[in-house]
Amino acid sequence: MKSFALALLLAACGPRAPAPAPTPGEPFGRVEGTLDGHEFLKSDSARARAAGAEESEVIAVGAGSAGDRISSLFALPESDCGLVIARGNDSVEDVDLFVYGDDGTVFGSDEAPDKTPSLLVCPPHPRRLFAVARLAAGHGVVAIGVQRVSAARAEAVGRSLLPSGGRDAAEAAVATFPRLNDQVSSHHRTLGGSWREVRRAGIPLDPRVASRLSVAIAKDRCISVLVLPASDVSHLDVTLLEANGRIAGRGRARGRERFLVACAPERTDVTVEVRPRAGQGTGVVVVSESRDGHAALAGDEAFMVDLTAPASPDDWARELDRRLDAAGYGGSAVVSQGTLPLGTRTSVALALGAGCSRVDVVGGRPLHGVLAQAWTDDGQLLASARGVSQATLFVCGAPRPSLELEALQAPGPHRVIVRPDPDAPAVFSQHPLAAHRLLGFAMARGVGQRGTHFGGARALRVTSSQRVSIPITVPIARCVDVSASVGGGGRGLTLRLLEEPGGKELERSHGAHVVALRACALDRGRTLLARAELFLDAGESDALLATRQLTPQP
Repeated sequence: MKSFALALLLAACGPRAPAPAPTPGEPFGRVEGTLDGHEFLKSDSARARAAGAEESEVIAVGAGSAGDRISSLFALPESDCGLVIARGNDSVEDVDLFVYGDDGTVFGSDEAPDKTPSLLVCPPHPRRLFAVARLAAGHGVVAIGVQRVSAARAEAVGRSLLPSGGRDAAEAAVATFPRLNDQVSSHHRTLGGSWREVRRAGIPLDPRVASRLSVAIAKDRCISVLVLPASDVSHLDVTLLEANGRIAGRGRARGRERFLVACAPERTDVTVEVRPRAGQGTGVVVVSESRDGHAALAGDEAFMVDLTAPASPDDWARELDRRLDAAGYGGSAVVSQGTLPLGTRTSVALALGAGCSRVDVVGGRPLHGVLAQAWTDDGQLLASARGVSQATLFVCGAPRPSLELEALQAPGPHRVIVRPDPDAPAVFSQHPLAAHRLLGFAMARGVGQRGTHFGGARALRVTSSQRVSIPITVPIARCVDVSASVGGGGRGLTLRLLEEPGGKELERSHGAHVVALRACALDRGRTLLARAELFLDAGESDALLATRQLTPQP
């Protein structure tokens, strides 16, 4: 046996046949080029082409294991949409896909637990974008492809790669959405102010691709966006994008629904982006427009996205001087300036004259979000306001209040400017919080800038158990603006205007703390006799009611 094994060993060590000579001209070693990514993309790219997309272009291809990334910059015309997909071979188990702008703005992400992520990026977006595919599970080769899509074909292309049924199914779901009208009415009532519904649309909801809706905000108006999901989707992310793709704000949660309020001093085009974190199905977006003007809201629920263009404190000061000098204010005084830090409050001691004073807090880049509150020595709130880079308080009846300031999102420079309004009605000094709310609401609606514009203001006591009635007379060819506000202790204020005699309801307004409506006698040929009714949803409070006669423009 040992002899046989030795013979085998000797045979193995014997001479071998020479290796074949390489074929002349046959390539060997490193070669230029890359993997053919079209092989991984071709099936879904063909489906997108059939729906209206252009030819696919591979922008990146690479290999890796869980945690590795493949990325590339790509160009996309500003007026077109772009379909971005990432696909891999069989050993790849899960891929996530992201698209960013140069400044880091997120234009889409698909993190669903699958290996076929797809994103449809539509205007507004910059010309240059950055796509990143991340291997979440498995290993292998992944390619990223981009296809140009016209805006007219975007929905069809999106439907070709989404299992949720697309926008057609979503629009059909609007008609059968449960209690939709009740939910919209309740939302408007909670926000306060006066709203007019301008759009109601169904949208497909899928975690992999955001649904987008373009909305125009009219000059000196606000929009309310309410998003209601069907029962098979949940945990919505709602984002408001400006025309350059910058995130201007995010929706607030109220149960399963999401909402946001945005205001602009000039016509502004924005985009609402909606994406669920769980489930696939449909939803409804309801867009309403304020009747009362820019920032004419006062409810705590209506934390607004203010699209006022950022400016320096000097720019703000010059603009205020121009507007307020024309409104009859006297001289102004800068009582404080400096940098507002983030996350802490800065206290400023004020020394004000008799009557009321207008206090403007103005900021500049990079300050973003400012909260201003005025308090008495014994802890009573006199006024509160917030904005992106400017907030206005009307402080009445407190000669030495404490002003507290806070930067809400980013620190930056600020200036505090005081303008006296000594001839404001004495009743404003007796009810300072209600006066601040009433004057701020009137300023936002463009019916008054100073306390002296409301010489007929009166104090009332309003409750939830008894209505207060006030007679209103509207002369021929005139209008009368009626506004009311409450101080502390009450919430949910309703103002009704009823014709006399008979009690026919002419107008109604509801808000958290302040309301307003307008009565006109333009086509009646006679004076309008009416009465205003005022009451609260809960609690009781001192209130102010003011009227101002207006001459309509022809």
